[in-house]
Amino acid sequence: MPSTTPTPPRRIARVAGVAALCAAAFLLTVAATARADIVHLKSGGKIEGRVVEKTATMIVVQTKRGTKMRIPRASVARIEKTRDVWTEYAERRRKVKKGDADGLFKLYEWCVANEMKGEAGRVLEEVLVADPDHAGARKVKGEVRIHGKWFTPEEATKAGFKEHEGAWLTNDEYMKATGHVKLGDKWITEREHDRLYTKSKMEELLQMELVVENSEHFGVRSRFPRAHAKELLQLAERAYDAFMKLIPYPKSSLKKWRRIEIYAFADLEEYQAFFDSFVWPRHYITKEDLYLHYRDAGNCNLFYPRPIIVLRRSAALPKFKDQAALAVHNVGHVMLHRFRRDVYPPDWLEEAMGHWCEEQVFGVARIFTLMPGQMSHAELIVPGWRNSVKWRQQMGRLLVPGEVPPWKTLMRRPLGGINTKHQAKVYAVLRMIAEKKPDALQTFLKTATEHSWERVFAEATGWTPEQVDKQLADFIREKF
Repeated sequence: MPSTTPTPPRRIARVAGVAALCAAAFLLTVAATARADIVHLKSGGKIEGRVVEKTATMIVVQTKRGTKMRIPRASVARIEKTRDVWTEYAERRRKVKKGDADGLFKLYEWCVANEMKGEAGRVLEEVLVADPDHAGARKVKGEVRIHGKWFTPEEATKAGFKEHEGAWLTNDEYMKATGHVKLGDKWITEREHDRLYTKSKMEELLQMELVVENSEHFGVRSRFPRAHAKELLQLAERAYDAFMKLIPYPKSSLKKWRRIEIYAFADLEEYQAFFDSFVWPRHYITKEDLYLHYRDAGNCNLFYPRPIIVLRRSAALPKFKDQAALAVHNVGHVMLHRFRRDVYPPDWLEEAMGHWCEEQVFGVARIFTLMPGQMSHAELIVPGWRNSVKWRQQMGRLLVPGEVPPWKTLMRRPLGGINTKHQAKVYAVLRMIAEKKPDALQTFLKTATEHSWERVFAEATGWTPEQVDKQLADFIREKF
């Protein structure tokens, strides 16, 4: 707890004693000045005070502040006699009972309203003598009440308090209010707490150490060797750049982002322990979906409240390069969800963006087919996608009537209904849009709602679903 030494009251008492003597002397002489004048000028203005001198050509007026003004008689329209403000002050003061702090404070407010600054200051000191804890007087002096005692802002800062949104807080209160979390005896950011606590929790659950590496936009928590973890960070940053090149985010939103966390585990036991721990919001995904990911997929993404990519070694992902490729693929998914947190993007676009990130990073993209109970991968898009034999073969199949559904049907299908050939067409459409209408995707994502994807896609690209099929056929013939 910071030290709490309030403003010393003895100094207030001494000043107030002098103020009381001055007030008594003033009351003895006020009767002699019990009048006031308002000098109305021909220009329409007026001057309030007491006329203390008149000559044939000049009038001298003493204002309430004590200054004397010389006014040419030719400028004066008339002089109005009024009740003197000092007389009213004397009458108001006589009505205030001794020790009545609230009465004195009202007299102070009246002095301020009537521009009697000197008297206002003296009366304010008397208020604090009558009641050292008077909130109104303390606030007028710019003091703040902290844990029952009053401080000037300088005293509060020196005592260790910090101001936050109009309140003065202890250091612990301030750190909590600004989103910090206490770990042991140290205050850290929520992001850092998540990283450290997740690491310690996972190590406790799994009884093994996790390798931790961070970059500007990503954090890796893995069972990989450190060299692999660092390589994965580099690949993820390249995927980030590839996505931003195709669909630039508004700069204003980038400052609010938290790092994308990538967790990589050695087997199903570690993978399942992660999802059984505290970090997974149970409301986001059903138990059945979780078990599908446990058994088959070898990966899972979490978009809210913070972005997470989770991987494990499996039959489909036996080597580090396989897991790295899937991590890069999933960067495309997570980035897409970040672009529009309020709307879930269509599955075809999510998968196509994953393939885009893979190809931009590796020069190749594995086309995955995810179906209930199984996960297969096949048909590499090898480097130089336009000239690749396998890619050319895949494109040729898209031109065979009936081999692949029309775009109007394909764009509505969920992920579980998109096979390898379908994904080849989806990715080809994305490549065609990226080359022919590079701004269309950003426009599409910015304006679409959950129930308007098809309509907004047509507006952004200028193509109906039927025209997409025709444009794609022409694009394939032109390039291959």
